[in-house]
Amino acid sequence: MGPIDSEEAEVRTSMLASRCAVALLASTFFVATAPQAQILCPMECPCGLLPQPLVAFGGLRDDFVLPAEPANPDVELATLVTTCSGQPAVQYDEIPGEGDIASNRWFAETIGDLFFICDGRLEIHVRATTGTGSMGTSDDRLSLQPQGMPCTPNYVWSEAFANLPESGGTWNPGQEATFCLDLDDLPASGGETNVLYYMTSGTLRIAVDDDTGVDSIVLSRCDHPEAVHPALWGGVKALYRE
Repeated sequence: MGPIDSEEAEVRTSMLASRCAVALLASTFFVATAPQAQILCPMECPCGLLPQPLVAFGGLRDDFVLPAEPANPDVELATLVTTCSGQPAVQYDEIPGEGDIASNRWFAETIGDLFFICDGRLEIHVRATTGTGSMGTSDDRLSLQPQGMPCTPNYVWSEAFANLPESGGTWNPGQEATFCLDLDDLPASGGETNVLYYMTSGTLRIAVDDDTGVDSIVLSRCDHPEAVHPALWGGVKALYRE
């Protein structure tokens, strides 16, 4: 690695600071500020560059208060949802079958810029519909990393909410819970236990079907350390002085 001048060092320090200070995820995600910064699925970062995880939020933790916040699924995931359900995906806070939201609709979200992730916790707050027209909520499920396009899609991991511990063994109309998932130690009943291995494109795809709404998603993540030019260390360390 050759020498760099002071101007280049300043630019690269700023770029590295942006990477270290915030989680750069999909455009609908944002860095938390108090009181939202309380993380319900805590983690440490023994594998990461920083001792604390990078944290970002999708949707507001507002207990399904409208207006809805937009989700941002990638084109392939959005197409899959439309193909499988016959309807476009719902947004954050929209619960299928309630209000003017049609029943039997899916939620979809894609989180990007995860090329260096070495560990992660996914927190998702959801509620089963109480609306009419539902074919039942007991089989509604959370799925990660759909593979291929045909319905029913093949997921790296997929499990019914009723089978996850936070639900208490049921997923009835109106039931609400926050689920915490360790992305490299998922329940084996849902498929592959380490979804990180399948995130080679730097994205995490999330789908919820089909009569359950999503209030918010929180991703806490640790990134593998990246090589830093010695000339940049002073500027980077200065950003973390108290």
